[in-house]
Amino acid sequence: MESISKISLVAMISIVTAILYIIMSDIDELARPSLDKTLSLCDLSGFPYFYGIASFMFEGNAVQLDIYG
Repeated sequence: MESISKISLVAMISIVTAILYIIMSDIDELARPSLDKTLSLCDLSGFPYFYGIASFMFEGNAVQLDIYG
């Protein structure tokens, strides 16, 4: 477990950095909205990307529960 802790720390720092980047870019977009974007009612082009992220998060939580549970 001690050898995994250093890798886990790097992973947690990466996740926090990614979350902060997303929050800062959202705040920037809200402060200066770009008007050239068009919105559509239903756009499924990003569904495979969402499915990959959701699967990754589900698998990561299952591994974490197995290690610490």
